Amino acid sequence: MVDKLVNRVETLLALILIGAVLLNCVNIAGRYFFNYSITGADELQIFGMIAISFIGLFVVSWRQRHLRMDVLVRNAPPWLQVMLEVAERVLTLAVALLLLFVSFEYVARMFQLGITSENVGLPMWIPHAVITIGFALTAAVTVVQIVARCRAVFAAGKKAGEV
Repeated sequence: MVDKLVNRVETLLALILIGAVLLNCVNIAGRYFFNYSITGADELQIFGMIAISFIGLFVVSWRQRHLRMDVLVRNAPPWLQVMLEVAERVLTLAVALLLLFVSFEYVARMFQLGITSENVGLPMWIPHAVITIGFALTAAVTVVQIVARCRAVFAAGKKAGEV
């Protein structure tokens, strides 16, 4: 179920990227050939990149494809690999939750103040909410992964007669 959601989110993010590139191309052509520029095109592209980055964090977290320096971990004993994997996920969860709450407070403030973007007039709480949503999804995925890993370790221990 989560894999299907991740695939759909990835498709949406790809469409946002394609839309940003097309918008950029149209804006460039308009500027150079017709002396016309789309008001707010740059803002919309920036908002799209923010969405790709922070919602993409959810996709990367689920697939466990983040950049990491794991040369030492790969050569460590299996028990240490498991402990480091769980520690990494717990740390990821802590950071995601911290940033979730900080960004939520910021979004709430933006909503209360009614601030809009300069050119498009988009309420600024919307692009900032994308950051909050990205960290919320990342935290949820990390919890699922921690629970799954703990169950796997428990099941392996039980099967081996250690638990």
